[in-house]
Amino acid sequence: MHPKQSKAIRAFEITEEPKGKCYEALLDFASERCSQFSLVWRDQLDFETSAKEIKQPLRHFIVSRKRTTIWPGTEIFGGKSTVIHYRITKQTMRILRQVKSLYSWLSPKFPEDLAFYTDIGCCWLATVSHEGMAWIVDNDLDPVVLKKHVPSLRISVVTTDPYLLVLRVFIIDDEFAALQRWALALSSSHVGLESMFRSRAGAGQSKRGVAVQRHARAGCRALRES
Repeated sequence: MHPKQSKAIRAFEITEEPKGKCYEALLDFASERCSQFSLVWRDQLDFETSAKEIKQPLRHFIVSRKRTTIWPGTEIFGGKSTVIHYRITKQTMRILRQVKSLYSWLSPKFPEDLAFYTDIGCCWLATVSHEGMAWIVDNDLDPVVLKKHVPSLRISVVTTDPYLLVLRVFIIDDEFAALQRWALALSSSHVGLESMFRSRAGAGQSKRGVAVQRHARAGCRALRES
């Protein structure tokens, strides 16, 4: 018997990279809804001076650092990375504005995969910079409000869609238990969830489709192992 179904998930897939004023407006809005952000420093990658110029001033605002193979939207194999969480302040937002677009958070110039988190630790914005993918997950956010604050942001709104459950469980590591129950409320098996995700992602012939399917499989694996 399945548990009682939870409320719908509301998510926004960012369909075009936020650049310039759009990126700055997204940072401003994220800073209003979140209390922390994170950046990823991967062991396997070399960083240029520009990355060190970001790292140095941010060191005063570190909340936590974690050696891991998983962070919002990504899982790696054969090595570890350092994911550092920072406080959101006027100073840290000025530092993030030194980079001019969302997917510019990419080595070797900068650390990778900027993400934002709410007061209770949920990932609000996740990015996979090298694949040009980003999502906002916020049940309480009205699309009209989002467009008001970030007018030029191009998004696709998705609600109560099972394929997003896998993505959400994968990108919000701290909520595995609750979200596993959430996923089970909508599907009789993790295999079923993966199948629905693959169907939604399409045949996977495009670069984007292949990337989405890879993250879906990682999400399902995380579910099975949790």
